[in-house]
Amino acid sequence: MKRTVYVFIVSENGLLWERFLQGRRNQRADLEGPFYVLGSPYRTLSPGKAVLASNEDFKEPANHPFVFTLQILSPSQQPLPNTTIDIWQASTVGEYYFKMYRLRGKCVTDADGKVEILTVAPGMYGPKGHERAGHFHLKISPPSTGIEGLTTQVYVCEGNNAKWLKTDFLNAIRKTRTQNILRAYSVPPSSPTTSETEPYMSFPPLQSTTIPMSTSLSTQESDTDHNKKQVDDHEKEEQKIKRLVESVKWWNEWLDEQCEEDAETTESREDRLKVWACGEDVLELNYV
Repeated sequence: MKRTVYVFIVSENGLLWERFLQGRRNQRADLEGPFYVLGSPYRTLSPGKAVLASNEDFKEPANHPFVFTLQILSPSQQPLPNTTIDIWQASTVGEYYFKMYRLRGKCVTDADGKVEILTVAPGMYGPKGHERAGHFHLKISPPSTGIEGLTTQVYVCEGNNAKWLKTDFLNAIRKTRTQNILRAYSVPPSSPTTSETEPYMSFPPLQSTTIPMSTSLSTQESDTDHNKKQVDDHEKEEQKIKRLVESVKWWNEWLDEQCEEDAETTESREDRLKVWACGEDVLELNYV
């Protein structure tokens, strides 16, 4: 309780945060909020991979596997390995849990400054007309003492649409954080017998986004800065899609192995847990 009071009065004071504190120093910063709990355990599965959601979470009808990939960069845009990420979130129906560190935990970035986190999509919550879009809370602690940590929130909005941030009651004390929206993708069903055919949360389907570059760019030299940027952006998107496809494949195989090891499972292979959606974000830290 004492810590929460300190956060609201000092470190996240609405009159100071954007003008003088971290809200000014890093454009990706966001407020910690009142639901942080000290002492959450490490959820590391292997280097660069962590599991935040438990079997109990996946048994909830509204919760479906979601892979959140995060890369942490230094102020010189170099990967930051061994960076600790303290993450917490609400369930898909917007509930925070305060017992057993449910949907809370720490993980560590790998040699590329990345970590993939298997969890569930965070849901909206709040009073009617002032709802907050689903989001991941993050406290990032780099290993270097010369680099400043970062507290932020990464938003998961239906259809990746910024309109879901307009009702956020935190907009009263800081600017809308549209820059913190995660570009998420729905994962197409792996089996034609799967009943769910609509894109999850209206996200663009993962595989269908790998479209060819427009003819005007692919057949002509990029002799302008504008065209060069479009080509670069297209190539970055293509590379990101490839990474996410490989990530989803890895996690689906892992989930399948967990079902194989569960002697009590009665589910058919088609009905077992599969990743429904995923997204990747990059956060750049500041020097102290």
